[in-house]
Amino acid sequence: MPPSLDLPWQKIERTRSLRQKTGKNVGGQFGHRGATIRQITQPDEIIIHAPEACAQCGAPLAHSPPPVTIRRQVFDILEGRLKVTEHRAETHRCPACRATTKAKFPASVRAPVQYGQGVLSRSVYLHLYQLLPVARTSETMRDLFKCSISPATVQRASRISSGKLVTAEHRIKAAIRNSAVIGADETGLRVAGSGAYIHVARTEELTHYGFDDRRGHGGDGRNRHPPTVHGHIGA
Repeated sequence: MPPSLDLPWQKIERTRSLRQKTGKNVGGQFGHRGATIRQITQPDEIIIHAPEACAQCGAPLAHSPPPVTIRRQVFDILEGRLKVTEHRAETHRCPACRATTKAKFPASVRAPVQYGQGVLSRSVYLHLYQLLPVARTSETMRDLFKCSISPATVQRASRISSGKLVTAEHRIKAAIRNSAVIGADETGLRVAGSGAYIHVARTEELTHYGFDDRRGHGGDGRNRHPPTVHGHIGA
């Protein structure tokens, strides 16, 4: 029998949180001092990006005057430790036509200081797959990799990663619909004090999870709530 049909006196009383509402908004409070990564003076690696020829006349820039340099640093986890790579983009003035030519940073290096994919992917894995709260994810990253990533950055990385999975989710849904045999089920859970359901559809190779507050037909997460756990490839 499903738990919903248990007799009232047989149901286990749910535990309730002892925390009291403070009336404050969610997130950092006004006046709270934020945590931002800053450039360091001694990075582990320096990569120089220099233009070879003038963009205006094509003259070589090997013997041009000393360049103007812009620095950007990427904090990433490589070989199990936090490593800082500094990218330096040089701007040279052509000795022939006096025009300036600026080197381009790699497409993935967009800010003066940022985290790399190794940091962001590990934080998303701990938060969304291992189901650690954002504060504990931040603490785990600091303990394991000496990476002081903030809870807000963990949340932002999770939102960006979830958005990139939309196309993959659509492909998983389409493949499951076209399968000759589909396994389907649902399980109950409580969200913000109300009952809801996780709907599961799977084949031998694909699994999709969708969240909805309806249990029956139409409760597949498409209309009323976006899926909180995206479909994934695996047995």
